[in-house]
Amino acid sequence: MRGVEALEHRVSWVDALTGSIRLLQGGDGAIYLVGLVSLLVLGARRRVCSYAEELIFMLPVGVLYLAVPPGHYIIRYLLPITPIIQATIARELRVILNDIFPAQRTATPPGSPVVTRRTDWACAALLLILVLGTYRGYLSYLKQPRYDYDTLLLRDLAAALNVVAGEGDRLFLYEIQAQYYLKAFCYSPDSLVGNQLLDVVHKRNTYEDFIVRHRVNFIVTANAFNYRKVFAGTLLEKLYLHDLSSRVGDTVTLNGLRFRKILTSPVFADPRYYRTVSFSGLNVGDSLRLYGKWNRLWVGHHPMWNSVYAVQP
Repeated sequence: MRGVEALEHRVSWVDALTGSIRLLQGGDGAIYLVGLVSLLVLGARRRVCSYAEELIFMLPVGVLYLAVPPGHYIIRYLLPITPIIQATIARELRVILNDIFPAQRTATPPGSPVVTRRTDWACAALLLILVLGTYRGYLSYLKQPRYDYDTLLLRDLAAALNVVAGEGDRLFLYEIQAQYYLKAFCYSPDSLVGNQLLDVVHKRNTYEDFIVRHRVNFIVTANAFNYRKVFAGTLLEKLYLHDLSSRVGDTVTLNGLRFRKILTSPVFADPRYYRTVSFSGLNVGDSLRLYGKWNRLWVGHHPMWNSVYAVQP
């Protein structure tokens, strides 16, 4: 995924790394910077071996994202090691504070931890800091859940398309997660899933050639065909443009292939359900259709699918 995006945006390693670091400086990334400081303290105090289990999990992730910086996805990609980072910070903070405020030993069983009241308060303060750093996301979700799974998995598309597209059919689908409800075989047009179209993404082949060679029957259009640079100047961009001003049943011939529009999403086609929002840097035009205020879960998001075109013989 990161390789395709780097190819698409021509992002250098230095730019991707500095961009990732800048994102960590925000509120959501502060915990990772504190964790990095804790690891540096461990190295300075030569106590790395006592954290061998934690480092077994953290080092491979750190090396991978140093070699291939994830850019604006960095917070998402660091989530698997977040509990380990938090535990490392808490352990190191307790050790440091015990050194600063030595505990008075009492008659405790051998092997029992010896802590001071100040250390316990410090750990409680750390827990409070962690809660303050994450509560906004949980509170926001409780007030207004972000997604519903029927929409996320495009069940409305599956209900309509499965009537005409069976297991022997093939289609292009940007929101590839919908494949779990669709009967037809799905290709990811940006090659982020499956890699079947990697040659097309690298401009060694074209969508037209792929459609003919692999007998693709349907194409599901999406806003991404306009805002993703990987689709600029391609057949999919042209199909998106036709989609904006056409109706179900209309046909169009593009680059030697004939298409017929057979389905469309109300969120894309009906002005009651979408709102037009200005964007810069699009492949064509200066606006996109997004979810309207009628749907509080998805307002401001791109429609999960726009329309379906059948490839005509």
